Amino acid sequence: MEALWSHIEKHLAPGNYEICTVDERADGLLFYGADEVEHLTNESTPYPTFTKRETVVEEAQEFIRTDESGFFLAIEDREAAEAIDTLKKCGVKCRMVHLPHHRAMLSPCLTSPGNNMPNDDGT
Repeated sequence: MEALWSHIEKHLAPGNYEICTVDERADGLLFYGADEVEHLTNESTPYPTFTKRETVVEEAQEFIRTDESGFFLAIEDREAAEAIDTLKKCGVKCRMVHLPHHRAMLSPCLTSPGNNMPNDDGT
């Protein structure tokens, strides 16, 4: 995790960021300087758990509503491609940074609430 954090840190501007992992946990990043790590799913019907895991789309909506800074951390081949496709369908473009160990950092381009993101109820 320390090596992964050192690569992520190179691509961050100063400030606080929420790191959102997609279908892959990375709790160890908290030990090396990450402010917040949240675990998301890209599954349309996620496995039921005691606390609901948000989806990539729900988190992107939250970034817009709260004017948060954050990015998605995903396995480069599988989850990254699916997350990019999901966000693209909602009108959100992403910048992808390739990281070691087959990871990708997806930075959504969220400029204003006027983009085409659907509401929480899907409209």
